[in-house]
Amino acid sequence: MGHTISDDERERRHLAWNRGLTGESAPPRRITPPGGCPEEQCGQIHTGPAPVGMTLVPDQTGRGEHRVYCLGRCALYGEALADVRALP
Repeated sequence: MGHTISDDERERRHLAWNRGLTGESAPPRRITPPGGCPEEQCGQIHTGPAPVGMTLVPDQTGRGEHRVYCLGRCALYGEALADVRALP
């Protein structure tokens, strides 16, 4: 038989997980790419196709926060961050 939890217990667990925070989420923080990349758009949330010379790293969490990174090292860094964000 499965164990059921009460609504109060479910709410307590939810608040404990979220540290009691409610309301709108904070805006996403600016990602600083490795090596202090000088490209202003690198690591920023982006909608639409990637600009020339950039690669779009899709959001894996379902929040729709796709980000663009410079090709090469910055893109690898962005892909790793996306993988970490997608962890349960």
